[in-house]
Amino acid sequence: KTEFLLAMVSLMIGSLNPISVSLVDRVSRMMYMNFEEAMSHYEKKGGNKPHTPTVSDFYDLLKAQEEKEAKQMARAMEIYVHGSNNFFSKNSNVDVDHRMVIYNIRDLPNSMKPLAMLVITESLWDRIIENRKLNKRTLVYVDEFYLMMQNEHSMTFFKTAWKRVRKLNAGITGITQNVEEILRNPDARTMLSNSEFILMMKQAKIDREELAQLFNISEEQMSYISNNDEGSGLLFNGKTIIPFYDNFPRNTKLYRIMTTKPTENMDYE
Repeated sequence: KTEFLLAMVSLMIGSLNPISVSLVDRVSRMMYMNFEEAMSHYEKKGGNKPHTPTVSDFYDLLKAQEEKEAKQMARAMEIYVHGSNNFFSKNSNVDVDHRMVIYNIRDLPNSMKPLAMLVITESLWDRIIENRKLNKRTLVYVDEFYLMMQNEHSMTFFKTAWKRVRKLNAGITGITQNVEEILRNPDARTMLSNSEFILMMKQAKIDREELAQLFNISEEQMSYISNNDEGSGLLFNGKTIIPFYDNFPRNTKLYRIMTTKPTENMDYE
């Protein structure tokens, strides 16, 4: 948690000097020690269950420290606690213990997206670890995966998680139309080449050439991701490459629910 708070505070106020790092470490330890004591009291004697520590709790403790640097750090964090960017300053009113949880950052201002991704990836990791203890499998699907590469913290998280989650009874699937950006990023390219399951649809000419080299795709197989009809592509399962074509019937309710074409679902009720 201290590592997470160091990353969070650095996103809020900029790079941290050694004194700032020590202050974050001290305050985070104090905050979680207070929480553990309150939880222990609750478990033994009952009463009101203590809430999980929040950014507001961290801010109040930081502001209470004697050092001048602590006061300055708290003042710089104020916009994220009491100001217009206070999205993550309180406990969530969303029950994240449901079987399916969806995180949507589309409507967040760009200035908040790095912090949002830090909070989301921390939440994902907590859920994966908790589910492993309960012997439950966790499946993570990331749409517009290329956006993860535009943020240092999210890219670092997924690069590490891609290698580790199988041992934690979990799996991650990245979904993107912008494969070019993945091929240009060395870390993302390594993640792609190390993936056990890949479903590939129509690709641009330059991307096809790179993918053919990366996955040893034959010229005949390439036709399924070239000027192909909708519903066709290549399925990679381990070392096996399987061409497929799925002519899904369009006059069905299921198709109208699943289609992402605005012209096809505008009149859907």
